[in-house]
Amino acid sequence: MEDLNAVRLFRYKDIENAEKELMLANFHDVSMRKRFCEIWNIEMEVHPDTHFSHEELLQRGHWTPERVERFLSFESFSMTFLGGRLTYPIYLKSDVRKVERSDDYKILWQTEKQQKAAKRKAVREKEKITPTRLISERGWTKGLINELLGEPDLFVDNPHYKSAAPMRLYFLDRVKHIEQTSDVFKARRKDRQKSPIKKRNQPNSSNI
Repeated sequence: MEDLNAVRLFRYKDIENAEKELMLANFHDVSMRKRFCEIWNIEMEVHPDTHFSHEELLQRGHWTPERVERFLSFESFSMTFLGGRLTYPIYLKSDVRKVERSDDYKILWQTEKQQKAAKRKAVREKEKITPTRLISERGWTKGLINELLGEPDLFVDNPHYKSAAPMRLYFLDRVKHIEQTSDVFKARRKDRQKSPIKKRNQPNSSNI
């Protein structure tokens, strides 16, 4: 039986070859490629500074793969890497900035910004409720919450304790819809109402 605690030694060349194979299998992974070059001190060719790579475009914040394909044409850049040829698309910076200043692109981007702002506003204005209030005020149980509501609709910072876990919130309209339409909720809530908790020290009528 193999001793899992035994010290295992690997040849440096085997490690290098294994990492090269892994790198070649993930040839187009930019972050992995950069990391590999840092570890092995390899000078990597880069595309001209007059161009953006696809990854650099996406990092600008408002470009998406669909927009890149719709608005831009690309050139191909080839480089030698680990004995192979790596080819990827690059985009002329002047063309990118020209598109970003165009009315068509601005309208598209601003419309999406407005839509996102409207969604954020709708979320802020929606009534919300915590699991604690669901249980204490509306007859829910932890089991019902997990089964019928699932993951919270929103996580927010705890207003009372900064170091505490985020507060879990559910949209009240979703809660009400489930209360009105779920037979599971109605049955379990009805069971709770049928079996009220007896108050302590309440006299037993049979003994009076």
